[in-house]
Amino acid sequence: MVKRDFFKKVRIAGMTILFAVFMTVAPINSVYAASQVECENGRPVGSTMDKFAESGILFYNPCDNQYVCSPGAYLDGPVAISGSTVEEKIWAGLTGFLTPEQAAGVMGNMEHESHFNPAQHEVSMMNKYQPGFALDENSDVSYGLGLIQWSFGRRIGMYNYVKSSDESLVNFFNDYQKYSPTYSNGDQFVAAAGEEAFDKLVSLELQYLKDELNNNSSYSGILQTTTVYDATKFFLENVEKPENPTIDKHMDRVTSAENFYNKYSGSISGGSCSTNLQSLADYVVAYAWPTYMKSEGRNFTERMPMYAEAVSRRVKEDKYVGGTVDGVAGIDCGGFVTTVMQESGFDPEYNGCRSNTGPQEYWLREGGGSANWEWLNSDGHNMNAADLQLGDVAFTGEYTGSCSAGGEHTFMFIGDGLGFETNVASASYSGSSNTSGRAPMSGRESVSGARWYRKVR
Repeated sequence: MVKRDFFKKVRIAGMTILFAVFMTVAPINSVYAASQVECENGRPVGSTMDKFAESGILFYNPCDNQYVCSPGAYLDGPVAISGSTVEEKIWAGLTGFLTPEQAAGVMGNMEHESHFNPAQHEVSMMNKYQPGFALDENSDVSYGLGLIQWSFGRRIGMYNYVKSSDESLVNFFNDYQKYSPTYSNGDQFVAAAGEEAFDKLVSLELQYLKDELNNNSSYSGILQTTTVYDATKFFLENVEKPENPTIDKHMDRVTSAENFYNKYSGSISGGSCSTNLQSLADYVVAYAWPTYMKSEGRNFTERMPMYAEAVSRRVKEDKYVGGTVDGVAGIDCGGFVTTVMQESGFDPEYNGCRSNTGPQEYWLREGGGSANWEWLNSDGHNMNAADLQLGDVAFTGEYTGSCSAGGEHTFMFIGDGLGFETNVASASYSGSSNTSGRAPMSGRESVSGARWYRKVR
């Protein structure tokens, strides 16, 4: 559990007394490395977070826990291996940085490549080139090795990564006659090499895979998949790339992936990756300042570190982040709501128009999102906080009724359970000649008078 420290104000006999309250929330679900914030004695320094720590105001403390999990989250440190069987251990390792659907897709492919033997050689190539083939050379040769049968230069990269971490482990690669005499499985490797060797080798190979997904844009698309089928297909066609790399030739991998998902999802996990409502709450806490932030100038553009990272990554991936103020991207109401909805998995398809607030509302009411979202006050009545729940989205201004530009403002209801100053979270952007805006934070919008929408399926 990720810890948060904050002070709560209580008014007694006209006096404001501050007392410490300790609270835990589920692990924050976002891509984030604690090294992005300078930490000292468990506190961030040199930012608004530092002032929060000094003043006792609620904040998500990235220095308190370096390892967090999410759909597509890249954790610092080694991949954790746990469980009592070969499959359980690999599942636990993968779900430390992938969603259950994505992990199942990888395992469906992995089973048909190596049968979970981390020292598996590609048998046809082994019979052709061994003995005498140098695994850490010959980058022009498609010789598969390891859990996902890394080949060409990727084989050399994985081999050297393992060697640099623990040189003794490459002996399991080199002694192919003992650990990969033919196609064998993970249980056979454990019987020959021992459970400790299996755990170490699997952990390093999964770490190498995680780094590949993080650093190679050709592979990172798997992090956007939300179904077992799509994850299996993407991994097959873009990462694994076996002979005839099209999914219709390898439907047995989809069947295997679905079996792994049904067997392990919800029971064994290496992290807390999820796409449920709690996940949305975690993202709000990580992305938005918990108080209404004031600035000496007209703009407040300092973003929460995890939101800043997400926006930066989304810009590279050509995803919608909204307006830019003073050179800082993501300072935008629709950009914030879109980012938190998509990144949390609450609605990965949110804002199908890829545009600002008017088109976002159109998408919810009449466009691609209308089957999953309900207009709560379509009869024109004003809503109040008691009628709303975390994740409800509001719009103000004139309804544009199209997927083209327009609209005024959007924000989201977060309720009273997250420790925020108010029950809504928002950002703002004014794209006039004198551009202004504020980063995501606890908002001051009134719930009354807005048009409210709720995700119902």
